[in-house]
Amino acid sequence: MNFLEVQTMVFQALGGLGLFMLGMHFLSDGIQILAAARMRTIMERLARNRVLGLLSGAFVTAVVQSSTLVTVMIVGFVSSSIITLEQAIALIMGANIGTTVTTIIISLPITKYGLPFAGVAALIYVSSHHEKIRYGALTAIGLGLIFFGLDLIISGFQPIRTLPEVVSFIATFDAGSLFGIIKCVFMGAVLTAIIHSSSAMNGIVMGMAASGILGWQTSLAVVLGSEIGTTVTSLLAASTLSINAKRTSYAHLGFNLIGATMAIAAFPLLSTLVAFLVGGNPGKPMVVAGMTSYPLAPVAIATFVTSFNILSTCILLPFVPQGARLLNRIGENKTEADDLSVPKYLFMKALDEPQMALTLFEKEQNRFLLGLTGLLDTICRPGNGTQAPTKLLSALESLHREIIDFGERLCSRELESETASQVINLVQLQETSSVLMQRLCAISVLFQQQGPENAAMQKAAAWIEALDALLGETAEAMERGDVGQLKLLKEMTSDRAPGLEAIRQRYLEDGEHFSIKDRQFLVKILGHFEGCIWMLNILAQAGMHSTGRDAADRT
Repeated sequence: MNFLEVQTMVFQALGGLGLFMLGMHFLSDGIQILAAARMRTIMERLARNRVLGLLSGAFVTAVVQSSTLVTVMIVGFVSSSIITLEQAIALIMGANIGTTVTTIIISLPITKYGLPFAGVAALIYVSSHHEKIRYGALTAIGLGLIFFGLDLIISGFQPIRTLPEVVSFIATFDAGSLFGIIKCVFMGAVLTAIIHSSSAMNGIVMGMAASGILGWQTSLAVVLGSEIGTTVTSLLAASTLSINAKRTSYAHLGFNLIGATMAIAAFPLLSTLVAFLVGGNPGKPMVVAGMTSYPLAPVAIATFVTSFNILSTCILLPFVPQGARLLNRIGENKTEADDLSVPKYLFMKALDEPQMALTLFEKEQNRFLLGLTGLLDTICRPGNGTQAPTKLLSALESLHREIIDFGERLCSRELESETASQVINLVQLQETSSVLMQRLCAISVLFQQQGPENAAMQKAAAWIEALDALLGETAEAMERGDVGQLKLLKEMTSDRAPGLEAIRQRYLEDGEHFSIKDRQFLVKILGHFEGCIWMLNILAQAGMHSTGRDAADRT
């Protein structure tokens, strides 16, 4: 093989792989923008029943063409306590079945039509100004690039068969023995974990199998490994989240591991079944226009992946409650300390699904707001198991930076105008909460500087008790989405609220009984107190709009 032939082979294989991966990205992005929010709602509503959860997981994954995205959604649901662990396991099983649709589509013998299909879709994309049509065209471009890229991969890999060194190396991965099967499964798991996409891995293996680089049975073992490797995404997503989110990722890994173990044990039987289902020998070559290919190999891979996921789900679905109980034992005697310096609900993979990210953003924001009550506890109940103000403030500032960073990253994504507006409002709301935090910190410092307790400190402490109650009520009402309570709190924290007027009047009446130093102290405390009340008023008003918007979305 001369240099020109090697160059052509490498260029075709690399170019095909790049176009294939880009097509997967376009396909997933286009469908997600068009349907992800609706699919998320379907999963939330149908997850209450195990069988319906399984079917909804399969349907949603088949529609959005990304089991990774659906798994991230499920981890987010569990982290936010929207669904239980048992319901999450059923959804994950469904997602495993749904992702086989991508593999089935890729296996269709229509790769030669990929380029013109992508070209027509690209013309529609650049000429249309309608948002839905453009995203529909983007989806079609992705599908066309997948087929065109796969065609290039097959063409690029074919000359490799003439290189004895490469062929002898690939021959070391042979599924003819138990050790060989395990070796191929391990390779598939590692490569899938690296590229974070089982569908992409399956497409690459199909290209190698269709060109004769990999034997069809070896290809089956490699794609079996991809079922294990794809669980790395959920493990990484849940690594910084709650114990229930971690249990969900363990369920995903455990389910796929058990299924893969059963498949390895029955591999010869499954291979025979696949050959029967495709109606011929997948290893039989076919010569077209002087080029040798194995057209049944990709079909065999798609059949194997689909059969494996359906059979393993049918076997393990009845044991979901037992599996959930077993997983619930993980960390059952361990109480998780709520470290306010790190996010509890936010994780970067959630950014791939904006509506999910928005929900998690709000929950983390409410957690920050509840954490602010700790600053007041250091004043109202000093020494009662509360953190030192400096340490707590440092943790809250760290959490604030994480929340703002998450919001900015979300804003940088391609969002619908309404979603972008919601994100911007939440970021502004977080900045308001940060100003409130600084006010509370200033109050805490003033109390520390005042010295021994006296009548002035007792009066100021009464104001802080009232502020503590209002802050707690506001945070809890926002967490519950209680519009009525938020409306009441908005009225209570308005500038002309009777309670605030009474505090001002009482200070003016009692001021002459205090020393100049105490009066200066009370004036500063009252200034910060009124500033905090105004911040709570803004938060209550924003919470009313946010809750009203969510209610309208649900209807």
